[in-house]
Amino acid sequence: LFGYGFTALQANYPKTAIDQFLKLKELDHEYTSLYLYLAKAYEEEGMLKESLETVKDGLKVDEYNKELYVYGGKIALKNNEPNEASALLQQAIAIDPGHVEATITLTNIYMQEQKYEEVIDCLKEVMRYGEEDPEYDRKLARAYHETEQYSDALNHYQRAYNFFKEEPDFLTEYGYYLLEDGNRAAAREMFRQALKHDPANVEIEEILIQLEDDF
Repeated sequence: LFGYGFTALQANYPKTAIDQFLKLKELDHEYTSLYLYLAKAYEEEGMLKESLETVKDGLKVDEYNKELYVYGGKIALKNNEPNEASALLQQAIAIDPGHVEATITLTNIYMQEQKYEEVIDCLKEVMRYGEEDPEYDRKLARAYHETEQYSDALNHYQRAYNFFKEEPDFLTEYGYYLLEDGNRAAAREMFRQALKHDPANVEIEEILIQLEDDF
């Protein structure tokens, strides 16, 4: 039944997959592997409420299944339930602080809600376990900037720069930070680099013209 359902899902027959996984669940509700794929099949059918309920059912059987927590978090987001999503993702990170997808998804929620202190606390905690990712530095840079912790912000902007130095959005954000910090020469260089990678960006061009007038 599991093989039948899995194959049907892979072949884009989610209704057939749902039928098989439900039969399997009725036979053996502790067959933990079925829950993730049943949830995915429900998602394919646009049945987000049922998908999330399936995740919760699976977690009753296997409370340490980090992939179910992460998947449930993403489904909750799709269902416009950010608090539910945050709770599920926090559980995934508690089980595995090295789960990059869970950490980035959770901190994306915090960033959207402008909960910058939560971003900092979350990322400092996972990095305490030796976990590193360029996206962590980028998020910490902005979070420290927004909370006016400028020296910490600069440290993480510098760390993130080597990885994101060809992304105009990052370069623009870094440029604005440097402007606010009073380093207009360095800001001008960041905006120059941003314009090089996004030459049609009128906003960056106007800022750069203003900065060029200073020199």
